[in-house]
Amino acid sequence: MTKGRKKVSPSAKQLGLPKDEAPAAGPVTVLGMTFADDDARRVWFRDQLRTKLHDPAFRAQPGVPRGEVEAIVAMSDPPWYTACPNPWVGEFIAAYGSAYDPAVPYRRDPFAVDVVEKKTGLLYQAHGYHTKVPYLAILPFVLHYTKPGDVMLDGFCGSGMAGVAAQWCADPDPKFRDAVAKRFKAEDWDAPEWGARHAVLNDLSPAATFIAANYNVPFDVHTFEVAARALLDEVDAEIGWMYETKHPDGKVGASRTPCGARCSSAGRARGRSCSPRRPSTTTRSACGRASLARTATPRSRGRTSTASTTPASTRPPRSRSEHYGAARS
Repeated sequence: MTKGRKKVSPSAKQLGLPKDEAPAAGPVTVLGMTFADDDARRVWFRDQLRTKLHDPAFRAQPGVPRGEVEAIVAMSDPPWYTACPNPWVGEFIAAYGSAYDPAVPYRRDPFAVDVVEKKTGLLYQAHGYHTKVPYLAILPFVLHYTKPGDVMLDGFCGSGMAGVAAQWCADPDPKFRDAVAKRFKAEDWDAPEWGARHAVLNDLSPAATFIAANYNVPFDVHTFEVAARALLDEVDAEIGWMYETKHPDGKVGASRTPCGARCSSAGRARGRSCSPRRPSTTTRSACGRASLARTATPRSRGRTSTASTTPASTRPPRSRSEHYGAARS
């Protein structure tokens, strides 16, 4: 870590989280059972899952990973999420769903319209995943084919965006809500019924279901914020210097922090921000997000500068210590 480097934690606004006090713990009711608090719920259901995982018949069914019992239990947050076939799916559907009634007419025209949504936003970019579909692109399908309170099944959930879309129906962005309503009216469909849907998400990949669970399972926002701040400080202290570049005038700037923020702690301390212009090339930061491949000067100067304007083919080679030493200085 560079001497004199000021450690700056990201604000609650940067994290996209409200800065609230820790909520008071209280009784929780899950699948008809009441527990003193959420920790008690977790302990009880994990004990039940542990017992099932020691049952050879349960372990023999398809989809159970070849891991140790304690590893599977540690990854799980039952009954909402298990890193193996969930033995509480039937109870979940019984509690939140309703049996199909053939006396109730159900008819929907095919959803044969183009849906275009950008792969951007803090929620979408919270975790990368191949073949990931924006939840806003899934949401019109959910509104078209289901009603509030219905139970959805996504048998190949991937990162769980269908579950996010199901929950997002409860409290959508007003602009998006108006746009969807206009689209439905233009197609001469019934107006969408807003309200949360319930989702059952399944995937053969434990990594996929783990990501999906962390996107969808309720969590303590305050606890997450504290952990996020601690993690970002730790990463920034360890490798934040790698994202600094020494300018010809001797000043230090940065293009991105390891956490993907627009400027490093050093850059923020000096009042700098990255140029809004599109860079010609990009690199990948420690968290996997695209980082600018050029450094930034103060926005008031109206231009950006690169670490060197000399073509790479004509620059003399530098040793590893010289390369990183320049960034640290």
